[in-house]
Amino acid sequence: MVKNFTLLALGCLLAGTAMAAGPQSLVKKDLKSGKSETQKLFQRKLSQHHAVGTRAELDGSSIIRNAEGKPVFYFQDNDALIYGDPAESYGNISTIVYGENNDVYFYNIAPELGTTTYVKGTQEGDVITVELPQVLEFYDAYGYGMALTLQKLNAITGAYVAAEGSVQFNVYDDGDIVLELPGEETGDYALGVIYTDDLSDIGLSYLSMVYSPMEEQPVVTPEGIETETYYFNDGYFGYPVKVGMDSQHIYLQGIVEGMPSFTTIYGDLNGNQASLPQDQFLGGYYGYEIYTKCIELIGGQYDFSPESATVNLNIDTANKTISYSENSPLLYIIADLQQRLGLALYEEFNLKVQDSFSGTPRNPYNLDYNDDYIDYGYYSFMFNISNVSTEGNVLNNEDLYYKVYIDGDVFEFEEEFDDDLGYNIYDGFGTGELVPFYFDNGNDFYSWSVNQREVGIYIEGVSTIGVQTIYDYNGQVTESGIVTFNTETGEVDSTPSGVEGLINNEVKSVMYYDLNGRRIANPEQGIFIKKSVNNDGKVSTKKVVVR
Repeated sequence: MVKNFTLLALGCLLAGTAMAAGPQSLVKKDLKSGKSETQKLFQRKLSQHHAVGTRAELDGSSIIRNAEGKPVFYFQDNDALIYGDPAESYGNISTIVYGENNDVYFYNIAPELGTTTYVKGTQEGDVITVELPQVLEFYDAYGYGMALTLQKLNAITGAYVAAEGSVQFNVYDDGDIVLELPGEETGDYALGVIYTDDLSDIGLSYLSMVYSPMEEQPVVTPEGIETETYYFNDGYFGYPVKVGMDSQHIYLQGIVEGMPSFTTIYGDLNGNQASLPQDQFLGGYYGYEIYTKCIELIGGQYDFSPESATVNLNIDTANKTISYSENSPLLYIIADLQQRLGLALYEEFNLKVQDSFSGTPRNPYNLDYNDDYIDYGYYSFMFNISNVSTEGNVLNNEDLYYKVYIDGDVFEFEEEFDDDLGYNIYDGFGTGELVPFYFDNGNDFYSWSVNQREVGIYIEGVSTIGVQTIYDYNGQVTESGIVTFNTETGEVDSTPSGVEGLINNEVKSVMYYDLNGRRIANPEQGIFIKKSVNNDGKVSTKKVVVR
């Protein structure tokens, strides 16, 4: 199982260590969401913006979400205006991907917004030209998004307005890449962000931007090595990973969910085994340097393994599967080698080539609710959705939906204006029972991670809230069991999900360790640590005596 901490410090879990801003960074990070204070400010401003009529053909169809080519990592320094106030950020770890035909792709070019998309440019000699505008993000629920554009200063109002034209980046002999803006004086023009519907300024304008090459570059899959798509699966969530091998190494490209698709972990091959060295530099994420680490379970607690330890994998080339070797340390992804800020911990997983995507979805899990705003007449319901079938296959996210049950009845969501609250509830959804897996309007429907959801409930006196996953694949509809949360007792109840034994709170796996933390396949006489993992994701450990 992979535990996604989303930039939550491991120290917060084990030793109460707080997260601090990364080196050379002026951006204050939020522990739970991984978003900076600036990013959250823009998100709040977005929620207040409403479409006023499209005046430009800027939609989500032009967004560049993946870029093929060679990634090169840089420190990005920016001078900007945020809602008119000068702001400076430096040392952000950024990436430029160099593709074919002189194509150049800037990843997350506006780090204050934290997008995971690309802006495309074309390089001729020492100049990279970026044609504008280009869409960075688009919110289908609202019908608008954000685009990067050239901005011109209005001398009368002192504000920047969208302008036609392109920008250039000059490439210097030392490797620096520097934004070159038009105009006779600094500030005449800016590289800014606008709303796509009315072209109004979102409040972010860059006056300068400099990329400086990093001395340390991460491993990437070498050119010439063919890759094959495997599917990562931890029993709860899965996604595609490109796997490549030569005579000495294995490359796992895209194994860290949430990071760019070119993020690669390598291993040393020895027959049907592979060892993944720790302290591998993987690149940047939210301005931090990301590395691999090995950790072990010692006495029921996670502990960092010796510096020389490696994560060991079994490679079955005949059946095209990859999994942990017995007694292997666990793969841990961290930000900052000194502070060890946790991103993801892979407790158990397998990778396999998958031909079929049919199946019955497993039950939702980790149900809970937040009643902080119950006095205002609403609260939120939280849960995780699995995209892994009861048969063990990864399902297509685009074909997944969920239903919500209130006191046993299916709830029909309806977008409407709430007089008491003063805004539209379920904005952008319309009317219906089925909620698409990825639907997120930033308010009533919110995605905390790849599979964790939060839904606003505007009904008082509810006793039970339930959720069910629906999979509509190639015209065949399958359903998980219904998992129900009792708001009074906090108890969770569920019905089977297609196959007997996959009830939400049933034990999924049991592992044993000796008192030195070594995993024991078949414990005999002695004292051991027993670790149990339930289907709802809960983990429990206790000492047991085997006689």
